[in-house]
Amino acid sequence: MKKILVAAVAFFACQTVYADQWYVGAGAGLGYASDASNNVASDNTALAQYGIVEITSYNNRSGTFSLLGGYRFNDYVAAELDYTFLGYFDMYGYTATGHTQPSGSEENWTGALALAAVLTAPVSDTFSLYGKFGPTLTVNEVSTCTSDVWWCEDNSDIRNGMVFGIGTSITPPRLLGAIRVEFDRFNHVGDTQNEFTAGRFSLLQVQYVYTFK
Repeated sequence: MKKILVAAVAFFACQTVYADQWYVGAGAGLGYASDASNNVASDNTALAQYGIVEITSYNNRSGTFSLLGGYRFNDYVAAELDYTFLGYFDMYGYTATGHTQPSGSEENWTGALALAAVLTAPVSDTFSLYGKFGPTLTVNEVSTCTSDVWWCEDNSDIRNGMVFGIGTSITPPRLLGAIRVEFDRFNHVGDTQNEFTAGRFSLLQVQYVYTFK
């Protein structure tokens, strides 16, 4: 066992000499609040406690963007710090059945900071597959308003969770960097007692990554 551990350490130490080292990137795509429909159906929302008895509309999809930086130890292992804007979501409802104008709303802005390990499987010089996982810190900013009395309340919550992702990386000829297509799943986002979007989030993004060599 000791010989195996020594050989593994030596292997990764040698690989580190040839590491690509630091990289940065940015991406954009589509986000989906996976549990929003269940939260609305069970009336487990901030609007319910403010007297909104009839939910009329909501959206559970949003545009997203991300900023990232990382360090590649070798061709197979990297550590990455990401900030991801998970999206803007809103919901509308009435304070009484039969109203013709929306009288209540909830607006959500959600973001996540993640520190992830990235494990890469090179397929060729220009194409690779990778997976990532790590802890997250998510922030939800929520504004709940009722127009009947011209009243609003703002809340925010911070929660720990995890992110899991898979993706592909392509380095086209003559491009100073790589194009990544990545699917991520964030767990335990927000508080189901306060936000109708709380729970799981799924994201599909296209990212550009530049490596400092």
